[in-house]
Amino acid sequence: MAWGATSARLARTLRGLHTPAAARRLLWDVQHANLLRPLLKHVRDPLVQSLCLEALDVFETRVLPRLPHMRHQVVHGDLNLGNVLLQDGRVSGILDFGDMTYTALVCDIGVMIANLANAHVKGGVEEMMRMARVLLDGYTQIVALEVEELDLLGDIWLTRCATELVLSNWRVDTCLEAPERSAPDMHRFAQQLHFLLALGTDARAAGLGSGKGGSGETYELVQRRDASIGPGSEPLSYGDRPIHVTHGEGTWLFDKSGRRYLDLYNNVPCIGHSHPRVVRAMFAQASKININMRYLHAGAISLAERLIRTTQIVPRGGGGDRDLNTVCF
Repeated sequence: MAWGATSARLARTLRGLHTPAAARRLLWDVQHANLLRPLLKHVRDPLVQSLCLEALDVFETRVLPRLPHMRHQVVHGDLNLGNVLLQDGRVSGILDFGDMTYTALVCDIGVMIANLANAHVKGGVEEMMRMARVLLDGYTQIVALEVEELDLLGDIWLTRCATELVLSNWRVDTCLEAPERSAPDMHRFAQQLHFLLALGTDARAAGLGSGKGGSGETYELVQRRDASIGPGSEPLSYGDRPIHVTHGEGTWLFDKSGRRYLDLYNNVPCIGHSHPRVVRAMFAQASKININMRYLHAGAISLAERLIRTTQIVPRGGGGDRDLNTVCF
């Protein structure tokens, strides 16, 4: 967590840095991964080359069209174990700002996760995802991430692994790098790439906490729901064809295929799905404390007072018994 928090503090510090020199085309920058295809010929291993090609396909279809809508700023661009100073197990300094560039903030996070995941490859995909979630826990304590950023992060992580493999092989072929120096890292990045591609887009996003979509086809999810939740829950609506929802916006629900439904259930007439002020209020409160009513907290009292003003609770009979109240809207 501390590593993630350090990365977030650095990103927050760099947020106000503006310089034309940062707007450069750097091949290590994930946002330019579509420029790597001509260099794929330098990846001599056919299996690794096919993995890189598949990752670049994911980038161009899923990531590239959405990157312009993500938050951009100047970032460090290469936070890895070789670019930090440690004291008593904690990060005490950050080195090598040579990869600084102006790019999507989520690209910087993907680079950090890909670099640090190399030390967890032996534990398999579950250990890699656990490590990534711990990093994100620390990062989001300092800088909150948007749902769309989390939704893309797994694919950006994937793309960074391919970027490392393509450029490292190219550097070896052109004598810019010694094979014995890069071989161990390239092997681990290839393992990461294999694990992440096998996981699939939905599972990568869900595993990193996007809260959007999720892994599994509709029939499979019904079986998992029956096995894990059982008959104690409300039965699924619409019988044999339940609606497999992924997200909501205002009064609309969206299913896995993108079909839109007007939602007349779920108390939607009140505020709708994903109301921005409600989301901000929930985030602000959850980031501070999750508490019950046995302690004094100004937020709870302010909410109660607002509810009273909104519903205009008036004693029946103009000031009589307050146990017989009526609510007037």
